Amino acid sequence: MPPPCIPERRVSGAGDAGFATALAMSVSLAVSLTATVLLVRNEFDLIHARHRLERTQAEYRLDAIQALAARAFRNDSAGLKLRRIAFEGLSASVRSEAEQAKLLPAAASKLPDSWFVALGVASPEALKGRLRAWPQDRPLLMQALDELDPSPLWRTCAADVISASGSPPGVAAEVRSGELSAAGAAQTLRLTATADDGWIDDRVVRLLSDAANPVLVLDRRFYRRSDAAPTCPSPPDFGSLT
Repeated sequence: MPPPCIPERRVSGAGDAGFATALAMSVSLAVSLTATVLLVRNEFDLIHARHRLERTQAEYRLDAIQALAARAFRNDSAGLKLRRIAFEGLSASVRSEAEQAKLLPAAASKLPDSWFVALGVASPEALKGRLRAWPQDRPLLMQALDELDPSPLWRTCAADVISASGSPPGVAAEVRSGELSAAGAAQTLRLTATADDGWIDDRVVRLLSDAANPVLVLDRRFYRRSDAAPTCPSPPDFGSLT
């Protein structure tokens, strides 16, 4: 009688043990990497959410400070050159500028090359050509003015001197010198609120007669500076441009 057929059994050897160990290590590494990626992503999302919340809170408070500044100027047009205003724990310095004391783009093209060079402009003549060519019926917003030249100092200082709500050189010179009263000239203002933590709400507004809504916002930019604002060079006397 032939012996019974015994099924073949495979006995794991040292080679299989090594394979199983390598496979387990690969799985463990993949799980670890996935967990690390998710942790980093969650941390990034949390940081981003905090930054958005911080920006939203600063924007809300500076908006209120802007409204307080507009009402203060409406009540006392001569008293708001630079003052401190606080709202819900946020303190900001607010600067006002009469836009009529600035030059229209075409008039600004008559400024001397030395002023443009002082602002870091590489080609004053090319920039002057862009100012002359700006269409009169197209609003020159602050961002558009910034983008006329890549110089950082130009982007910081140009809106101090040039405005779509500006004036011919003779009128701008009279407003700057005080010969034309602020009350008569300051129907359009630039109000810049700078918080102590670097947030800036920069607006061009038109004064209205409505006490509940004293201004109409014509232009606005909201951003944050991580460093101190540079000193802008003073432009020449506008009266010499006429």
